[in-house]
Amino acid sequence: SHHIEALLFLLSDENNEVKLQTLRLLGRLAVSNPAAVLPPLRLLLMRLISEIKNSGDNKLKEEATLLLCTFLRASSLQTIIRPFMGVLISSLPLGINVKNSDVRLMTAGLEALGELCKVMEVDVLPFADQLLPIIIANMSGYGTMKKQEMATRTLGQLVNATGQVVTPYLQYPNLLPTALS
Repeated sequence: SHHIEALLFLLSDENNEVKLQTLRLLGRLAVSNPAAVLPPLRLLLMRLISEIKNSGDNKLKEEATLLLCTFLRASSLQTIIRPFMGVLISSLPLGINVKNSDVRLMTAGLEALGELCKVMEVDVLPFADQLLPIIIANMSGYGTMKKQEMATRTLGQLVNATGQVVTPYLQYPNLLPTALS
């Protein structure tokens, strides 16, 4: 447990790759020593949410969103996520006005949303009506092929998590042609 403090210090490194690898390592250590790892990582989660919501720099927002994706992928850290689900969904950079948004940031936001859907599963269902139009707009909107692929993958993760396979196609008749194109 005395090494965890040094690892937590690495979460403040300038290099985002160092932060990502440190978070992966802390996620693995949380299984062995949750009392030492989870409280500081809960604070990190709140800091990430704050950076995503309030930062004016798109690069910082993108890095925080990618760090959030790594956070969501660590199964031992997913217990911390549940109380923050509503705040996370509202703070993710998923804007559909692509001309005023950074495509890389939106792609990272879609990736984080997909990971959140995998973690929360059925608990995402109340947010499905709010998220589907945004995902569909990102599938068909302007931007890169990577963003459109990520939107399609996120749609699959949302549908898989909620169990609503047919409902999106009934609510949005243009969804199938959009997905196929």
